[in-house]
Amino acid sequence: MALPGVILGLDSRGCLFIEGPMTAGARVQTNDLVDLQEDNRFVWIGRVDNIINSGGVKVQI
Repeated sequence: MALPGVILGLDSRGCLFIEGPMTAGARVQTNDLVDLQEDNRFVWIGRVDNIINSGGVKVQI
């Protein structure tokens, strides 16, 4: 569940975006495919680009 004041949404691809105080109100777009649930929750489905950023290193899966 997202913290209070955090907005979760989906772009046209079904990828998660996040807005909130920690982003200074800016939209942070991810490449994570999610199923957006009620009560500001989501279920992670996978990645749209098959790349995972781990500690600044981009790993192809």
